[in-house]
Amino acid sequence: MKINKYLVVASVAGAFGLFLSANNAPVQAATIRIPAQGTSYVRKGNTYKLHLKEAGRITVNTNAKIRIYNTIDWEAVPYPTNKKSTKEYYLRSGNYKVVAKNPGSRKIKLSYTKLTKLRKQLDDYPIYRNTNSYNYNPEIKLGQEVKGFSDMFSSYKNSTYHDYTLKVDKSQKLTMDMNSMPVYYNGPRTIVTMESKDNFSNFLPSSMFNGRQDHKKIIWYVAKGEYKLSIQTRGLFNFKITGEDTDEVPVKNEVTKLTPVKNGLQVDFTKSEGATEYIIYLSDGSGNYHPADMPRIKASESLQAVIPAKNLVNGKTYKIAICPVNRENGFDIDGELSESKEITYHAVVDNKNVPDKIAIDASYYDDNGSDEPYIDIKWPVNQNISSYEVQYRLKGQSEWESFLSSSSNGTEITSSSDKNNICYFQKGKTYEIRVRGLNSNIVGPWSDIKTVTVNVTPAGN
Repeated sequence: MKINKYLVVASVAGAFGLFLSANNAPVQAATIRIPAQGTSYVRKGNTYKLHLKEAGRITVNTNAKIRIYNTIDWEAVPYPTNKKSTKEYYLRSGNYKVVAKNPGSRKIKLSYTKLTKLRKQLDDYPIYRNTNSYNYNPEIKLGQEVKGFSDMFSSYKNSTYHDYTLKVDKSQKLTMDMNSMPVYYNGPRTIVTMESKDNFSNFLPSSMFNGRQDHKKIIWYVAKGEYKLSIQTRGLFNFKITGEDTDEVPVKNEVTKLTPVKNGLQVDFTKSEGATEYIIYLSDGSGNYHPADMPRIKASESLQAVIPAKNLVNGKTYKIAICPVNRENGFDIDGELSESKEITYHAVVDNKNVPDKIAIDASYYDDNGSDEPYIDIKWPVNQNISSYEVQYRLKGQSEWESFLSSSSNGTEITSSSDKNNICYFQKGKTYEIRVRGLNSNIVGPWSDIKTVTVNVTPAGN
């Protein structure tokens, strides 16, 4: 059989990544390692491997058109310099490939600097290895120019974003002028958020965008208070926040009276100039406020509202505050949270009977890791009881731990992840448990004490 020699050559070339040169000699496309420091030559058709042990800045001096990609083919963004033939790349540790686009061989000079040596130049408030960014919130001022550089040190805990504290001494319209230069064209997006730090969750509108941004404008309307600014990106950024007076923020008002009523807790409050709605906030002892589980109050309808009894626990102490909101333009502009009023809530009931002694059952539950272990406590339903007080302690201790429950037929004591917590469950620990009922503010007798022993070591302990 006659063999087609051209097909054989083409097949071999395809199998081994070969191509034919001008004189028909087979040439293999190469992958060549180039140093991060020094002079090399690059040729179109070859792939050049660049390895960085640590995050760094690579300065490239060449007249060649090159592209740098990471291992998932994200193209690195060249930062311009004052020399046309010189570009700078900021790269994390790892492997990269350099691809030349010009025909022929071109000279390329690379210079490498560790980012640890550049941090103070690039970042006004750098996050270091032992800094937990959840707690690192340096204070910035209105009108201050701030520069930063984030998510380049993968070994640094929580370094994917920068947080700042901003204090505002009166109602303001804030304008953020931001420049963002990511290190990859198609890498992670930039996310900017602002939230209140004044003991209640108040998130202002966030901004998310991809790619380079020059003088991106972000606007917030804020009341007097302390705020947390978060910037999540990968690369360089800088910004300045300025403020101006505004009447868009509703005026702070106050809670005047708290009254238990048949269907819950009635809240009376004063009018706020500029408010279209009001939100009731409550704290149950943690120090942080959260919106009560109820509809907003329209400013045109009432200066009074009732927190439903089903959302409260009889016998528990609450702090109640009010937040005025301007939603005239379709988005929330929150005023300052009012000063709080405190009350120990007792349900309004028809009967004043003393609750009977309760019979309880208690057992330890643990299915070896498929669910979190807990102590299961059961009691019979009693319509004349408003809530239950549960107490527990390690056997042999004199002091009791206590909490209130609105459940009608039982509750749980869950395991803690804190080794110093009394509820860090360990095999052999024995707990004593007792429960009593409350009918409004009338307290019943304690149940008999039940003992429960942790009979297996919980998974993960």
